[in-house]
Amino acid sequence: MESTPNLIHAGPKSPGRRKFLTATSLVAAAAATPNIASALVNQMSSSSDADLPAGPARKIPIGVFDAVFPDLSLDQMIDKISGWGIEAVEIGTGCYPGDKHCQVTELLSSPAKLQAWKKKFDDRNILVATLSCHGNPIHPDPKRAERDAAIFRNTVLLAERLGVGVIVGFSGCPGGAPNETMPNWATYRWPPEYAQILDWQWKEKVIPYWKQAAKFARDHGVHKLALEMHPGFVVYNPMTLLKLREAVGEAIGQQLDELAKALAGGSSRREILGRIGVGLAGLVAASLLPERAGATTQTSDCNHYCDQLKHPDKQQCKNACRDCNGGVAAMCGAVCCLAPKVCRSDGTCNAPTTCAPTTCAAQGATCGSVLDGCGGVLNCGRCRVGECCRS
Repeated sequence: MESTPNLIHAGPKSPGRRKFLTATSLVAAAAATPNIASALVNQMSSSSDADLPAGPARKIPIGVFDAVFPDLSLDQMIDKISGWGIEAVEIGTGCYPGDKHCQVTELLSSPAKLQAWKKKFDDRNILVATLSCHGNPIHPDPKRAERDAAIFRNTVLLAERLGVGVIVGFSGCPGGAPNETMPNWATYRWPPEYAQILDWQWKEKVIPYWKQAAKFARDHGVHKLALEMHPGFVVYNPMTLLKLREAVGEAIGQQLDELAKALAGGSSRREILGRIGVGLAGLVAASLLPERAGATTQTSDCNHYCDQLKHPDKQQCKNACRDCNGGVAAMCGAVCCLAPKVCRSDGTCNAPTTCAPTTCAAQGATCGSVLDGCGGVLNCGRCRVGECCRS
């Protein structure tokens, strides 16, 4: 979330901003047109780490997060962003982003108010692309946890009525033991007590909550939960994101505007895009496809999606999309692709592949703990004083 104001204040000719938007636009386009993805990954792997690929593969809407306008009313904000030519918006519904421009309980209680609220955006041709409720639904304080979990559930119900397919948020962070009152952000499995903390957090709090949350979202037509990888929460890098996704399912994904942080990490860009590019980074982008103003029904969305898709039989695509439980958000090219199947970079919908963990020997690790390449950690033995974990 903290990156959004930088995009607002950066100069229009800022090289960093331009390169970042170019990269994220390409990943977004790959999500919309999966056959672009393999070319994207190849292009990024062949370029140096300092250079990002040039030229977006297709047009995507330019959007803004409403939380950067806390001092403006809803009408004032819409006037401002419409004047800038903004085409899409992420709306905060509570927790850390606040609900300045979207009082969820009020909108849920009155269909007339909800229709009037949505019309304000439709009249300016602005797409309500995602709803955002960054909070901590697994906070060790039960009251805080239930408050944030309730905001998430209400956000899902609002998304269902608006036809919004993506919810954005944090993964949360529990305490380190049952009786703790403050979050305990453990990031490494040594010394041994931290391994105990991590095992307890994931087994007792993280995975149970997100399985339930994903099911609730799925039952109400929301199939994509885009988590921001952020310090202080259990999902803070690609490996922890993949770990949660493996445990919960394909609903778990990455918030697209955090791609810059992923690219800045220790993994290569090819590895990151190969493992989370289309499957995860594209989750938010899937909701950002250009749409007609006010087209909130699945039929309208499907027609617009298939008309822009390069496929010889557009009617086949439209029929598949209309019959697909996930609508446009679950389409893989011209076919419906629902979990547990995944949409691959070549545009095919197949069962997920099994990850083969690496070994200590393969990584040259003689002691200590190293990542196994599949979201787990290898214990390569205890390091003696002055000994490094690698040979």
